[in-house]
Parts: sequence; C-alpha cells; structure tokens
Amino acid sequence: THSLYPCVAYHVHPARRLPSQQQFGLALLMICGGCLFLLLAFAVFLPVLIVAPAKFAISFTLGCALVMAGVSCLRGWQQQLGHMFSKERLPFTAGEGGRWGEASSANG
Repeated sequence: THSLYPCVAYHVHPARRLPSQQQFGLALLMICGGCLFLLLAFAVFLPVLIVAPAKFAISFTLGCALVMAGVSCLRGWQQQLGHMFSKERLPFTAGEGGRWGEASSANG
C-alpha cells in the first residue's frame, strides 16, 4: 500500500473501516433525532420537572439511546457492544442500564 510516509507501514484493521454512505446517513439521522429529544428534555420538560418528571426522563432517555445508536451505526454494533461491555467500561454500562430501567418505570 502507498502512504504519505513510506517508512511507516500502513495497514487498515478490518474493524476500522470507513462507514458506508447508508450507515453514515442512518447515524446522522439517529444523532439528530437524539439531539432533538435532548433539546426537548432540557428546553421543555426541565422547567416543569416537578409537575411531570416522567416526560423529562423518557425524553432524556430516548435522546441518549438514539445518540448511542447513531454512534453504534458508525462503529458497528459488535465493536460498540464489545467496547461497552469491556472490563473497564462495565460499571458505566451497568449504571446507564439502571438509569434506563428507572426511566422506563417512571412512566408508570
């Protein structure tokens, strides 16, 4: 392979390939939808958090889930799950899963 630096060997790991145009479009759509839900959570439901906490929780959780799904589209779901369930990240993944469970039960 040719590289800008001939003395450095350049090999692309299969897991580090560029996403396709379809994956990039889907990721962009999910990330924009997630940002919309996060904006909705903070701009609309945060001021009325005392009155309607479930609306804030659901909107915030959906926003975070869509952003994470968009990143997963870019990285690939297997690499994303491997990253999330690695030994160093497992406490954070468990905390996020607990928060999602709590937000889903807040709706009832």
